[in-house]
Amino acid sequence: MKMKKEALNLDELKSKISGSVLTADSEDYDSARTPWLLSVDQWPEVIVVAENTLDIVEAVRFAKANGLKIAEKNTGHGVARPANDNMLIVVGSMRKVYIDPINKTAHIEVGAKWIDALEKAQMEGMAPLMGSSSDVGAIGYTMGGGMGWLARKYGLSVDNVISYDMVTADGELIHVNKYENDDLFWGLSFCGAAFGIIAAMEIKLFPVKTVYAGSLMYPREVASEVFVRYREWITDIEDDWTTTISIENYPQLPIVPDFLQGKSAVVVRGCYAGPVEKGEEMIKSWLDWMEPMANLFGAIPFKDADSISDDPKDPIPATAQSIIINELSDDAIGILLNRAFAQNEPTPLFTTEIHHGGGAMARADKDAVAYSQHDAPFILNMVGLIPTPEASLAYTEIANGIKSEMKPYSTGNVYMNFLAGDEKWNQTKDAFTPEAFKRLITLKNKYDPKNLFCFS
Repeated sequence: MKMKKEALNLDELKSKISGSVLTADSEDYDSARTPWLLSVDQWPEVIVVAENTLDIVEAVRFAKANGLKIAEKNTGHGVARPANDNMLIVVGSMRKVYIDPINKTAHIEVGAKWIDALEKAQMEGMAPLMGSSSDVGAIGYTMGGGMGWLARKYGLSVDNVISYDMVTADGELIHVNKYENDDLFWGLSFCGAAFGIIAAMEIKLFPVKTVYAGSLMYPREVASEVFVRYREWITDIEDDWTTTISIENYPQLPIVPDFLQGKSAVVVRGCYAGPVEKGEEMIKSWLDWMEPMANLFGAIPFKDADSISDDPKDPIPATAQSIIINELSDDAIGILLNRAFAQNEPTPLFTTEIHHGGGAMARADKDAVAYSQHDAPFILNMVGLIPTPEASLAYTEIANGIKSEMKPYSTGNVYMNFLAGDEKWNQTKDAFTPEAFKRLITLKNKYDPKNLFCFS
């Protein structure tokens, strides 16, 4: 049973760590507790702002001794459940990254964002397998699968981890790889936060300096033709291409260009990691087919890959749902076009994006990690902006309607990085095969039998 706050000897904890210990009356409490995902509001009893791995160790030991459950926050993009009345360990200060140019690897601390690894790796002519935003925490992103703009060529981020350093529920620091604590290595790769706190990871880097990437934007009036053209285009597309197609409803906000405010469009995005000239030639076929509203494709240094999706960096009240899709049939396309576009009034459904799978993702060793969606042909991501309870209800109704009508074309599974809040909590089981989930439960009982890490 958790002890009352008055009984906690926080002075003891403060004396053992280099970072800070915060409570509700502390000046920095609000900024420390607030995640990037503003739709999640959490009120921890104690916040530990860790400066190093030893701080995490001492915080975990203190929490265990005092009956507190533990949540972790770096950027707060993937919060599944608020850490109310318990301990929140904030790791955003731990951002060290070490690049090994000889072995083409990076050692990344738990608080590092992808930008920290990207900048250093690019100086050596290499790139990490980051996602659509370098402002996201590298380890948290990897734990959710890690399907980024190089995924079809080099695979998922989670499939390219070499090792982890993890603080266990007993407050012990252990090393985890294919040879040491190998059962845990399998489970950490896609479900790490359920077993402990990953203090650092070592990952592979890849020889990527320049890519041909960007987006094509078409008006909603030709959306059906664009979807069919996209389906044909990716039929035999080479693995150097990682692409998406999305339906986007632009809100009337200052961050949205004037010509898009309150309007909808269909957007084809892509990143080509082969010769620039070849990528340019393939996009020219799109331009010859139909002139877009906007063409943002071009040769860019991979360090500027954020420009492909242009995800928001400032915290927003957002949520997301996800399903795995088997096919982009005419009927499936029709459902998406009918459901996802705004009708006669503003919609909280901001983007409905389909990520093309296959390539190196499908060729990965499916028994090496817990991740269970290597063979997903398409992953659907539905992002909503929910600044009010009414908007949240409206988004849920729309997203659930899409999922219901798409059942004939869906596997029933989900991709964890495209879930947020309650959906991430409620649908965790759907991210795994039954065999993988059963094995994860066994690992949970072994490494965290008292469910200390219960917020992931």
